[in-house]
Amino acid sequence: MSEAQVAAIVVSKEAPELTRILIRTNTGRTYSLRKGDALFDAVVKDIQRDAVVFELTSTNRGTSTAREVVRKIGQP
Repeated sequence: MSEAQVAAIVVSKEAPELTRILIRTNTGRTYSLRKGDALFDAVVKDIQRDAVVFELTSTNRGTSTAREVVRKIGQP
């Protein structure tokens, strides 16, 4: 996720399952994700009007640790 940024957030009040984010990678690829979807080392935990909360999991010497990262539109 360190090489990707949130390009857009589309929030639907009437149909929350239609709420999506667009992620753009440094290679120019764009992904459409919703809550619960995984991309690279992160899972979309929450989508807000102005930010996205990701849960990043890293493994070091066999031990997995998870942390939350909040990203706003255009933020690397």
